[in-house]
This record gives sequence, structure tokens and C-alpha cells, in this order.
Amino acid sequence: MTSNTGEQSLNEKQVTLSLSRLSISASGTYRCEIVAEHPSFRTESSTAVMTVLRDPLTPPVLVGAREIYEPTELIKIGCQTKRPHQSDPSPTLEWYLAGSQVSPALVTPYGNAINQGYIGLALHVPGEQIAEAGGSVHAECRLILGPFSLSVLRTLRVRVRTISQVDNYQSTASSIMPSTSTAVIVSSVSALLCQLW
Repeated sequence: MTSNTGEQSLNEKQVTLSLSRLSISASGTYRCEIVAEHPSFRTESSTAVMTVLRDPLTPPVLVGAREIYEPTELIKIGCQTKRPHQSDPSPTLEWYLAGSQVSPALVTPYGNAINQGYIGLALHVPGEQIAEAGGSVHAECRLILGPFSLSVLRTLRVRVRTISQVDNYQSTASSIMPSTSTAVIVSSVSALLCQLW
């Protein structure tokens, strides 16, 4: 382990060790061991993996997103890391629609990003699916590394045709216009009533 500074604090219940200025070679499995005092000398231990990153994590970036789509389109959006990742472990990317992780059938590796050290994942979602959800859905691409998660959000909008008030008025008016046969029946009834009086 490489560390220029280290601090240790302890009390009756826990011991805290703080390390700073670590190099990536400090990554590895660490073990904390507790030994009871005389007379039992009982020993308990726990291990955990610590990873030191060369660069701080940054949110992913979206590529190819547009403001609005047609319902007949296949919406394609790329998501990739902002900088190349050569170290191990490397982060992973996941796509979410309306808060739920998308099916693996809707995602593919993005372009040639992997060969250049970038990690990329493309989303392919039919515009009809967004239209059926009301015309807009929140899409989220998450970058995940261990317990850490960073994301970028985008609202996908699809043009949805709405019926105008003019269309409603014309269809309503045409449905209540009397036909010729109705007018003849009305006039015949009127003539019959006149004869009865």
C-alpha cells in the first residue's frame, strides 16, 4: 500500500483508519481483525475490496439525441463514458426508461467506443412505445462502478396527433344533419296533425 498520510482513531466500539494520497497500486483486498483481551483472546475478522481510481468518475454523455421524434421512427441514442477507462475494474453502463431498466433486446454496444478505451451502450426504442406512453418518457443512462452511480437524463418526446376542436365540430354537425327521409316523415306527420284539427 502506498500512502503519504494516514490517521487512526478509535473508541470502545470501532477503529477508523483514514488514508489519503493513494496510488492505484493500493487497490486490493483489505482485512480488519479484532482480538479480544485476556482470557478469551477470541479473534474476528472481516474483509473488503478497495479500488483506487486513476481519475475521478464523471457522468456519461449522450450522443445523437434529438428534441422530438416521429412515432414511426426507431429512436437511437448512444451513451458513453466521458473519458477512456484503461484500469480494472472499469465502469458499466445501463439504460432506464421511466425508472425501469430496459430489456437487453433494446441495447447494443455503442460504435467503436470499446476499442478506443471508451465504454458505450446504445438504446434502440420504437417511437410507438413512447407514443403509447403519452408522447414523452424519461430516459436515463447510468454509469456504475461498485457502489457508485452517476447518470445523465433525457426526455424522449414523440409527436402525437391530437383531434382538433374543428374536427370535433364538423363530425358532430354532420351526424345531426337530418336526412331526406327524416324530413319527409316530419312533414307527413305535420300534415296529418293539421287534418286532425
